[in-house]
Amino acid sequence: MAKKPCDPRVSPGNKLPSADSPTVPYLLLSLLFMLWCVPAGLGQARADAQNKIDAATAALQKGDIGLAESTANSILESRSADGDLRAAAYNILGIASDQQQRVAEAEEFYRKALAADPSLIAARNNLGNLLFKTKRERLAIQEYQIVLKADAQHTEANLNLGLIYQARGESQAAIRHLERARVNAGSDARLMLTLAALYFETNQREKGLAVLAEFVKNSSDDPRVHFTVGLMLARRELYKEAAEHFGVVAAAHPESYEALYNYGLALYHLNQPVEAERVLKAAANLRPDLPEPHERLALIYSGTGKSTAAIAEYTRTIELDPQNAQAQFLLGEERARTGQIRDAADCYERAVKLSPKSVPYLLKLAEVCFKLRRYQRAEDAYLQAIAAGDTPTGELYYLVGYAARAQGIFPRAAEYFKKELAIHTDHVEAFANLGFVEIEMGEFPAAETHLLKAIGLKPNHVTAHYDLGRLYVRLKRYPEAETQLARVIELRPDHTQAHYQLFLVYARTRRETEAARMMEIFKKLEEDDQREREARDRQQGVSQP
Repeated sequence: MAKKPCDPRVSPGNKLPSADSPTVPYLLLSLLFMLWCVPAGLGQARADAQNKIDAATAALQKGDIGLAESTANSILESRSADGDLRAAAYNILGIASDQQQRVAEAEEFYRKALAADPSLIAARNNLGNLLFKTKRERLAIQEYQIVLKADAQHTEANLNLGLIYQARGESQAAIRHLERARVNAGSDARLMLTLAALYFETNQREKGLAVLAEFVKNSSDDPRVHFTVGLMLARRELYKEAAEHFGVVAAAHPESYEALYNYGLALYHLNQPVEAERVLKAAANLRPDLPEPHERLALIYSGTGKSTAAIAEYTRTIELDPQNAQAQFLLGEERARTGQIRDAADCYERAVKLSPKSVPYLLKLAEVCFKLRRYQRAEDAYLQAIAAGDTPTGELYYLVGYAARAQGIFPRAAEYFKKELAIHTDHVEAFANLGFVEIEMGEFPAAETHLLKAIGLKPNHVTAHYDLGRLYVRLKRYPEAETQLARVIELRPDHTQAHYQLFLVYARTRRETEAARMMEIFKKLEEDDQREREARDRQQGVSQP
């Protein structure tokens, strides 16, 4: 009895692997379901050869590669086997070699199959798969395109072409082929997730969400699918949609730490602190050995002003993960916010030790070191921040100079202020501080020039006016000094040292009454300043020098 005419679309391309497959879908066995045409009256020999093809197919299905190979070879040895049967036999040998990782042999057999029958789509697709697997994408594309000329909807050829184009950054071509593959394989995880990702990457958010919705629907509401989709959406900061999927998983599996943690994380990003706290606490109770939920809880408490609770959670995070530099840093931030400056400095030091090239950590460390009058450590931290970057950014040279100035190392301070000005030519504070250190080094003409530049850029710059005034006092240019110092007091009536310098001007120009008045104001302001310094130092835990 003659067999029915064969369907040329039945090929390895019409069956997809599981979503968990880590390699290119390699659908070679499915070709073995092909129906080879045996017209009536061709004789028993051809029928026998077809039966051997069926037997080799069955052997491959059972994993008996040796039997499949020997059966296919017997077909090739038969004189009665013509082109299409020989092509099928070579294709079977290619599959057998491929499954045993004999790549060169497999490729040779596929090419022999195509030489015997160039229209054999299954062998063409298998060759494309082999080329794809061995990273010869350009040649694989050529073979897949030939497959698609014969069958434009060929599932596997379209899928793999889509994956190749995605890897090459050709998003529109990838989408076109994946959409074709989707017609026959709309429930395949890899296909649907890749297609959705491409839509998101090309700013087609609604299409991406529609693909994911179809994927979830076709998966019978499987919680694992909801979780996978939730992760994809969360990675793209689509937290509202992600929370919906994680919520489904958490409701179905309240004992799942991963579901609760990711659900809580999405709620946190949605600025729902109460719900996020509840869910993350549940996650922490399920896995008390993991630091992540404690760190997120700390962020929630910090953001809602609950510093004591935040400090407790950061501390617990660090107990569970001592190498967590970010937790150390954030604990330092919380302690600094609550006035615990010494403890904050210790936290920043630990963060910097764990992450020595983190510029934000270094800058915060330097900042608190200034408050604690640890000027050398502040300078070292700024220099470390400069070394951590390719090029200095912000005001790092200026800050190094300022730390050197605080230590009284004026030549080094001047060097770094000039470096800052080489980068930022209108840096007002660099001009003002350079003028200050030049006064201390006795470089009066340069000091005057730089202080005037600072005032030119910022006419109400109190410190620059003050330093220029005291410079004029040193130079005995008393009328100019009086003008500058009067301007300081106009801008800052409580400027203690400006009153003292103005006292000097009045005393040296024999204006005794005005001098006495300035001295009286100076003494009162000095007492006020001393009380403020002592109170500030007590609050910050700084010892008196």
